[in-house]
Amino acid sequence: MSGSFNFFFHIIAVGLLFVIVVGGWLLHRKIVNEKDVHLKLYVSTSGRVIGLLSPFITVLLLATGIGNIYNRYLGTEMHWYSEGWLVAKIIFFAILAVNGAIFGAMMTRKRTALLQSINQQNAPENAESMLKVFNRQFSWHYVVQFLLLAIIILLSTFGSGKHHGAF
Repeated sequence: MSGSFNFFFHIIAVGLLFVIVVGGWLLHRKIVNEKDVHLKLYVSTSGRVIGLLSPFITVLLLATGIGNIYNRYLGTEMHWYSEGWLVAKIIFFAILAVNGAIFGAMMTRKRTALLQSINQQNAPENAESMLKVFNRQFSWHYVVQFLLLAIIILLSTFGSGKHHGAF
Protein backbone atom coordinates (compact mmCIF):
# COMPACT_ATOMS: atom_id res chain seq x y z
CA MET A 1 0.00 0.00 0.00
CA SER A 2 1.51 3.34 -0.93
CA GLY A 3 1.87 6.18 1.52
CA SER A 4 -0.90 8.25 0.01
CA PHE A 5 -3.52 5.50 0.32
CA ASN A 6 -2.33 4.66 3.80
CA PHE A 7 -2.52 8.30 4.86
CA PHE A 8 -5.97 8.63 3.26
CA PHE A 9 -7.34 5.68 5.24
CA HIS A 10 -5.72 7.04 8.40
CA ILE A 11 -7.50 10.37 7.93
CA ILE A 12 -10.79 8.51 7.31
CA ALA A 13 -10.24 6.50 10.51
CA VAL A 14 -9.54 9.67 12.53
CA GLY A 15 -12.79 11.13 11.19
CA LEU A 16 -14.67 7.97 12.17
CA LEU A 17 -13.12 8.10 15.65
CA PHE A 18 -14.32 11.69 15.99
CA VAL A 19 -17.81 10.63 14.86
CA ILE A 20 -17.85 7.84 17.44
CA VAL A 21 -16.84 10.15 20.29
CA VAL A 22 -19.34 12.84 19.27
CA GLY A 23 -22.08 10.27 18.57
CA GLY A 24 -21.58 8.63 21.96
CA TRP A 25 -21.70 12.00 23.67
CA LEU A 26 -24.93 12.93 21.83
CA LEU A 27 -26.56 9.63 22.83
CA HIS A 28 -25.43 10.20 26.42
CA ARG A 29 -27.00 13.68 26.42
CA LYS A 30 -30.22 12.19 25.02
CA ILE A 31 -30.30 9.61 27.83
CA VAL A 32 -29.69 12.30 30.46
CA ASN A 33 -32.39 14.65 29.13
CA GLU A 34 -35.03 12.03 28.34
CA LYS A 35 -37.83 11.59 30.88
CA ASP A 36 -39.33 8.33 29.60
CA VAL A 37 -37.50 5.25 30.88
CA HIS A 38 -38.45 3.21 27.80
CA LEU A 39 -36.80 5.75 25.50
CA LYS A 40 -33.74 5.96 27.77
CA LEU A 41 -33.38 2.19 27.52
CA TYR A 42 -33.88 2.26 23.73
CA VAL A 43 -31.24 4.96 23.28
CA SER A 44 -28.88 3.14 25.63
CA THR A 45 -29.17 -0.13 23.71
CA SER A 46 -28.87 1.62 20.35
CA GLY A 47 -25.54 2.99 21.51
CA ARG A 48 -24.14 -0.54 21.23
CA VAL A 49 -23.51 0.15 17.54
CA ILE A 50 -20.91 2.71 18.58
CA GLY A 51 -19.37 0.22 20.94
CA LEU A 52 -19.20 -2.40 18.21
CA LEU A 53 -17.55 -0.05 15.70
CA SER A 54 -14.90 1.20 18.09
CA PRO A 55 -12.57 -1.84 17.95
CA PHE A 56 -12.58 -1.87 14.14
CA ILE A 57 -11.71 1.80 13.97
CA THR A 58 -9.01 1.34 16.60
CA VAL A 59 -7.44 -1.49 14.58
CA LEU A 60 -7.68 0.60 11.39
CA LEU A 61 -5.98 3.52 13.13
CA LEU A 62 -3.23 1.27 14.48
CA ALA A 63 -2.59 -0.40 11.12
CA THR A 64 -2.53 2.83 9.13
CA GLY A 65 -0.55 4.59 11.85
CA ILE A 66 2.12 1.90 11.71
CA GLY A 67 2.10 2.23 7.93
CA ASN A 68 2.52 6.00 8.20
CA ILE A 69 5.43 5.58 10.60
CA TYR A 70 7.02 3.07 8.23
CA ASN A 71 6.55 5.39 5.22
CA ARG A 72 7.86 8.42 7.11
CA TYR A 73 11.11 6.82 8.29
CA LEU A 74 11.79 4.54 5.32
CA GLY A 75 15.31 5.17 4.06
CA THR A 76 16.29 7.62 6.81
CA GLU A 77 18.69 7.30 9.69
CA MET A 78 16.06 8.61 12.14
CA HIS A 79 14.02 6.38 14.42
CA TRP A 80 10.38 6.99 15.22
CA TYR A 81 10.99 6.90 18.97
CA SER A 82 13.33 9.90 18.66
CA GLU A 83 10.34 12.13 17.81
CA GLY A 84 8.76 13.29 21.07
CA TRP A 85 5.50 14.39 19.49
CA LEU A 86 5.01 10.95 17.88
CA VAL A 87 5.72 9.07 21.11
CA ALA A 88 3.32 11.37 22.99
CA LYS A 89 0.67 10.85 20.30
CA ILE A 90 0.99 7.07 20.58
CA ILE A 91 0.71 7.23 24.38
CA PHE A 92 -2.38 9.47 24.26
CA PHE A 93 -3.96 7.20 21.64
CA ALA A 94 -3.35 4.17 23.86
CA ILE A 95 -4.98 5.95 26.80
CA LEU A 96 -7.93 6.96 24.60
CA ALA A 97 -8.42 3.41 23.32
CA VAL A 98 -8.12 1.77 26.75
CA ASN A 99 -10.38 4.37 28.37
CA GLY A 100 -13.05 3.79 25.74
CA ALA A 101 -12.73 0.02 25.55
CA ILE A 102 -12.59 -0.72 29.26
CA PHE A 103 -14.23 2.09 31.19
CA GLY A 104 -16.73 3.13 28.51
CA ALA A 105 -17.91 -0.44 27.99
CA MET A 106 -18.10 -1.11 31.73
CA MET A 107 -20.15 2.03 32.42
CA THR A 108 -22.43 1.31 29.47
CA ARG A 109 -23.20 -2.20 30.69
CA LYS A 110 -23.91 -1.01 34.22
CA ARG A 111 -26.13 1.89 33.14
CA THR A 112 -28.05 -0.29 30.66
CA ALA A 113 -28.61 -2.95 33.33
CA LEU A 114 -29.87 -0.29 35.73
CA LEU A 115 -32.22 1.12 33.09
CA GLN A 116 -33.53 -2.39 32.38
CA SER A 117 -34.22 -2.97 36.06
CA ILE A 118 -36.00 0.40 36.28
CA ASN A 119 -38.02 -0.50 33.19
CA GLN A 120 -38.99 -3.89 34.67
CA GLN A 121 -39.79 -2.18 37.98
CA ASN A 122 -37.44 -4.31 40.05
CA ALA A 123 -34.81 -1.65 40.55
CA PRO A 124 -33.13 -0.95 43.89
CA GLU A 125 -34.51 1.87 46.01
CA ASN A 126 -31.68 4.21 45.17
CA ALA A 127 -31.93 3.63 41.39
CA GLU A 128 -32.43 7.30 40.52
CA SER A 129 -29.38 8.37 42.50
CA MET A 130 -27.37 5.54 40.94
CA LEU A 131 -28.46 6.70 37.48
CA LYS A 132 -27.35 10.24 38.29
CA VAL A 133 -23.96 8.90 39.37
CA PHE A 134 -23.62 6.91 36.13
CA ASN A 135 -24.61 9.97 34.09
CA ARG A 136 -22.03 12.10 35.89
CA GLN A 137 -19.36 9.44 35.29
CA PHE A 138 -20.28 9.34 31.61
CA SER A 139 -20.07 13.12 31.37
CA TRP A 140 -16.54 13.04 32.76
CA HIS A 141 -15.69 10.11 30.51
CA TYR A 142 -16.59 12.14 27.43
CA VAL A 143 -14.72 15.20 28.70
CA VAL A 144 -11.59 13.04 29.01
CA GLN A 145 -12.17 11.45 25.59
CA PHE A 146 -12.60 14.84 23.92
CA LEU A 147 -9.45 16.18 25.58
CA LEU A 148 -7.41 13.16 24.53
CA LEU A 149 -8.70 13.38 20.98
CA ALA A 150 -7.94 17.11 20.86
CA ILE A 151 -4.40 16.50 22.14
CA ILE A 152 -3.85 13.79 19.52
CA ILE A 153 -5.09 16.05 16.73
CA LEU A 154 -2.95 18.95 17.97
CA LEU A 155 0.13 16.74 18.16
CA SER A 156 -0.57 15.49 14.65
CA THR A 157 -1.05 18.98 13.32
CA PHE A 158 1.78 20.78 15.09
CA GLY A 159 4.27 17.97 15.69
CA SER A 160 7.90 18.61 14.84
CA GLY A 161 7.51 16.75 11.56
CA LYS A 162 5.34 19.61 10.29
CA HIS A 163 6.77 22.67 12.03
CA HIS A 164 10.36 22.21 13.08
CA GLY A 165 11.01 23.37 16.60
CA ALA A 166 7.34 23.50 17.68
CA PHE A 167 7.74 20.56 20.09
